[in-house]
Amino acid sequence: MLNVDQIKRLAAYEANPCISIYLPTHRMARETEQDPIRLKNLLAEAEERLIADGLRRPEAAGLLERARELVDDYDFWQHQSDGLAVFVAPAHTFVLRLPADMPEEVHIGVRFHVRHLLPVIANNGRFYLLTVAQDRVRLFEGSRHAMTAVETGHIPESIAKLRGMTDYEEKVGFHPTGPTPTTGGTPTAKFHAGGEAPQDVRENQLKEWLREVANGTARQLGGDTAPLVVAADERNLGHFRACCSYPHLLDDGIAEHPEALDEEQLHRRAWALVEPVFAERVREAQEHFASLAGEGHERAPHDVPSIVQAAMNGRIDVLFVAEDAQVVGRVNPGTGKGEICRDGEGEDLLDRATAEALATGAFVYSLPKEQVPGGHAAAAILRY
Repeated sequence: MLNVDQIKRLAAYEANPCISIYLPTHRMARETEQDPIRLKNLLAEAEERLIADGLRRPEAAGLLERARELVDDYDFWQHQSDGLAVFVAPAHTFVLRLPADMPEEVHIGVRFHVRHLLPVIANNGRFYLLTVAQDRVRLFEGSRHAMTAVETGHIPESIAKLRGMTDYEEKVGFHPTGPTPTTGGTPTAKFHAGGEAPQDVRENQLKEWLREVANGTARQLGGDTAPLVVAADERNLGHFRACCSYPHLLDDGIAEHPEALDEEQLHRRAWALVEPVFAERVREAQEHFASLAGEGHERAPHDVPSIVQAAMNGRIDVLFVAEDAQVVGRVNPGTGKGEICRDGEGEDLLDRATAEALATGAFVYSLPKEQVPGGHAAAAILRY
């Protein structure tokens, strides 16, 4: 699953040239036949544009060689999602399968074009799902489009892994007793656990394990702001909620044993819980912008050059970006302000603003243009 840190690294990469290629792909085997043809055509377009920009043909072909190897890689095309991004620079080639439809485009500049990745990880679309069962704990990162498992890291994978297979017997103090020299009869089981019955010891051990899972989850997610959905049976869900300190844990969870649901069902039910939360976040941000703009406050710009400058200076708290808009221009190296180019030459200033805002921890919302405040290509709430 693509995450913010990956986009930050791609956005910060500078080289000449940086080639960004996007295309839609297909999951079904029969439909994948057209996808390598699409990539082949886009690579041919990229090569011709590189030559037009001054590269010799052998140089342009050599730059795209690793990406061209994908065209004939049969196994690669059998494991696709809904979109594909290929980023090529003189020293590196990066390939991302994306769980969202992508346009068919080629971008060439001194930075990678990353804004098409935004809908996958924007603050109005990314969440976590934790499934908690005693024999298996899983963590997923999800978006509107898809969900994928991530490493559990600090989180115990199961109660057995945490405590060891023999720990319960040691805690309970189980030992058999049998006939003695003076008595006969069938051997019986005796317990000694400081006065605790076996079921009490088991319950306490379960609560202790769930506390470890909750603490591990809070450590793993750290300063993240994505909402967390938990899927567990009602008892485990209640115990987990009582000791979890992650501030973005949703009040509602999936109160069902997670192993009874497949990943598609889990994703669908988790998205149904987080979608209203995202809608409320966006609404509150829109209202905050409207309040500032209504007072003529300079902390609520909507002109792209000023937004770029604020992003370069780390001043953006919230950025709204229209999904399909593009504003071509250049960044003034002296002032950091964007300058719109009427001749169509330059970089996408919205892409630059998005990358810079993400790098400084801003909340970025990718929306249809009519939902951006004022119907603008972009709008922002500044920190100061």
